[in-house]
Amino acid sequence: MRFVKRQFGNGFVIKKIMKNINNKGCFFIIKNKGLMFCMSTLLLSSCSKNFLFNKDQALISKELKLIKNADQASRNYTDLVDIKYSVRTFYTVADSLYNERNGNIVPDYDFNKIPSLSEQLLKMDEVKRKSYEEEKNEANLLLNYVDVNNRKKLVKIIDRYGYPSFYNRIWKDTTELRVGMTFVLTHVDESSIEGRKMLDLMIKEYNKGRVNEREMKQYLWSLDGRLGNPYDYIIDLAYWKRKLADLKRKK
Repeated sequence: MRFVKRQFGNGFVIKKIMKNINNKGCFFIIKNKGLMFCMSTLLLSSCSKNFLFNKDQALISKELKLIKNADQASRNYTDLVDIKYSVRTFYTVADSLYNERNGNIVPDYDFNKIPSLSEQLLKMDEVKRKSYEEEKNEANLLLNYVDVNNRKKLVKIIDRYGYPSFYNRIWKDTTELRVGMTFVLTHVDESSIEGRKMLDLMIKEYNKGRVNEREMKQYLWSLDGRLGNPYDYIIDLAYWKRKLADLKRKK
């Protein structure tokens, strides 16, 4: 396969010439121009994303770190509200156990014994309960605002550069630039416009090899209800393609 540059105005038009070499199987002629156009477009699109990813890695890394920090800060704030009012949740109890046991949580700890939120609110006096509900509502509004903006930014990044995999993309600097983003994806469901776009992109990126098996399992596990161990999740792309088609019909 070779390319010939043909001068055209102030730029160049790249014309692909494919020759048929008998008995070598290296090249072939595509007589269907429509098919050739589609294949060329897909090839150039994939190459373009890899080129842009390599060129803009510092910019991508900076944006991903901002997304990651906003995601964690907004969630930490909701937990701080619970801690302030002594409300026990899975996250506040898990964090407490983690700190008390130097990073080791006893696997057989029964989180089911944590009282429900409604039970805990009934034990509060009216003033404290009203104050808690107001602060918690503000925290949840902030969390929703951050999530909406983050998923819009992530969709734009993946659409332009391909999925910035921690494992399957070549980072120039694995210490400063490489950023793990899978846990942020677990906060993006498929119900929103961006969520549907994300699912569509993730399926395509996985098929192109830019999403690691581990990353895809954790993402789909989250969409599918977070049951069991995410790394034991079985990836069924046919199922998710059907679900995506249903979501697009219902929009």
